[in-house]
Amino acid sequence: MRTIAIALLGSLLLALAGCSSGSGDSRKTAPEVVSAAQASLATLHQLRSADRTTGGVLGEGLLMYMIRLDSLRAYRSGDDPKSLLNETGRIMYPVTVGGEVRSSVTMEKRAGVWQPAAFGYANLARMVHTTRQQVVDATQTPLESVVYVEAPAVGARFVGHEAGSTLILTPIHDIAGTTLTAGKLVSATEALAQLSRAAQDVAN
Repeated sequence: MRTIAIALLGSLLLALAGCSSGSGDSRKTAPEVVSAAQASLATLHQLRSADRTTGGVLGEGLLMYMIRLDSLRAYRSGDDPKSLLNETGRIMYPVTVGGEVRSSVTMEKRAGVWQPAAFGYANLARMVHTTRQQVVDATQTPLESVVYVEAPAVGARFVGHEAGSTLILTPIHDIAGTTLTAGKLVSATEALAQLSRAAQDVAN
């Protein structure tokens, strides 16, 4: 128990020290990082039962964005896809044990302090981690430049990156009612056009 807590605490300190916040801060000051780590430490014990082993390490975090249903319904050809991405103020960190993703830690900045918002979600963390690595390998995009994007109303989850000024979305799973398939890179313009059509059928 102590081993995984110490390992995750150390990784959390390093990861949060260099990450961007949902509000656009470039770096966290030392007090903010320590506060985040201390807030997380009380709940890290939960990971022991989920991982069934010690030695868990936090991977590179992903800034998390959300696309609202009303935005999808209103989306039209020619609109800027990036304007639909809403910052959540959260960062997801996959937790790996022996190189395998076993869990995740999601941090959220509240009142200027980073605090734990969620733990677990192993299947989601695995899909995000795997798809992100595929994107990095295929495009040479820096790992830290890949973000997580979800449109929960239509059950769509992606990792996103930019190719020049173009936003690219890569589904982490096949998306029902569309031709969007896991691991296939597609422009955000095309992805959102399909999601917009699907959104019209979603009940309020």
